[in-house]
Amino acid sequence: MENFENEYTGDIKISDDVIATLAAKAAKEVEGIAGMTGGIVGNITAAVLGKKDTSKGIDVDMEGGTATITLHVKVKYGVKIPEVAWKAQENVKNMIETMAGITVDKVNVSVESVDFTEDSPEKEADETESPAEIIDIDVTEEN
Repeated sequence: MENFENEYTGDIKISDDVIATLAAKAAKEVEGIAGMTGGIVGNITAAVLGKKDTSKGIDVDMEGGTATITLHVKVKYGVKIPEVAWKAQENVKNMIETMAGITVDKVNVSVESVDFTEDSPEKEADETESPAEIIDIDVTEEN
C-alpha cells in the first residue's frame, strides 16, 4: 500500500488492489487484448470466494515508492503480440502514474493464451458447414 502525506490534512493511502484495478482497465483498453487471465490459483480463488476479482491477472509489487506491475493477458488471434504488449505497457504505466501519482518502474507482460472466438478462420469455417447428421444404429445382439 502506498502512503502519501499531506502536512495539513493527513495521509492518503492507495491499496495495491486499486493499482491493480487501474492496470487491468488500462490493459483492456488496448486493441488486441482479449482479457486478463488469473491462472489456476486466481480461478480457484474466484470460485471459492464466489466473487469476480477486478484485479484478476495483475500482480503489483511496491518497493521504495515505485511499482512493478505484471500483467497476465489473453490476446486476440491474429494480432502482433509484441506490439500489443508494448502498447499495454505504455497504457498501464501512463494510467497509474497519472491517476495514482505512483512511479512505475516496470510493466511486465505475460501472454498466457490466445482468444480464437472473434473473427477467426476456424469460427467462419464452422459456421458455413452443414450440421452433422444423426444416424440411428441398432446395437442389440441377436442370438
